[in-house]
Amino acid sequence: MQNSSSHKISIFKSIVLFFFTCLLLFLGSFAFAIEKHAESNHNSSQVSFVYGQCYLQPKEVQSGKTLELSSGVKITQPIPYALVARENSYLELLDFPQPNNVTRIGQSTAIEIRDRFHLYFFQGSSLISQRENTKWTLETNSTLINTFGYGTWMVETTDQMGFKIVLLEGKLAVFQDNMTVFLNSGDLLLISEIKGQISQKIKIDLPLLLQTCRLLNNFKSELTSNSRIISAARVQAMRLKKRFEAVVGGVKNNKLQIWAIKKN
Repeated sequence: MQNSSSHKISIFKSIVLFFFTCLLLFLGSFAFAIEKHAESNHNSSQVSFVYGQCYLQPKEVQSGKTLELSSGVKITQPIPYALVARENSYLELLDFPQPNNVTRIGQSTAIEIRDRFHLYFFQGSSLISQRENTKWTLETNSTLINTFGYGTWMVETTDQMGFKIVLLEGKLAVFQDNMTVFLNSGDLLLISEIKGQISQKIKIDLPLLLQTCRLLNNFKSELTSNSRIISAARVQAMRLKKRFEAVVGGVKNNKLQIWAIKKN
């Protein structure tokens, strides 16, 4: 009789232990899900540099007011929100949207942060510098493109709301549907608003770009990837042995405008 009671108590303890273990696993999973949800809906970024007038605009009015940004401000606004740089204004963010990333926003630019790696461009330009392979989605009202890779690269909207992408250093793949184009340092790519058509790669003059690009030169401090960009420019200069220095201009009627200066 005593052995029977002991056996029942042992079974009861086993059942309690089983349910307690299940409860701990459930609570752990629940806490992890909450953490991931919070992470996916927040970008904790540091504003490292502001020149001119730059703003953060929440998408929903009830989620906050328009915030004029200044150096040192920490952004914890829930996604989605927009970042705006007015004419002759520039913005730099650190740890955006993850540690060790640098994001710069050029003048006359408005970008909505729809997700951690999803940028919707109303207009303008941006520079992204990252060391880890990351997939980004870039979108306008007429174009959607995806990229995957690492390094330092710039993206700018065209007059027809397509994209112009330039890789300064690193490796980057641009893909749309079944088409993928792999970029190396100094490659420029045009993405048309017409069904997201991707152009052939165009080689640009990196040394001259480094001297003239506002997203590189109109900021207080150098990029952490600056030495890699300079190295890429030197390698390109030795390989091309160029007779012309070309400055990449705007895009008009789906045609790239280039001004060439003949070397003496």
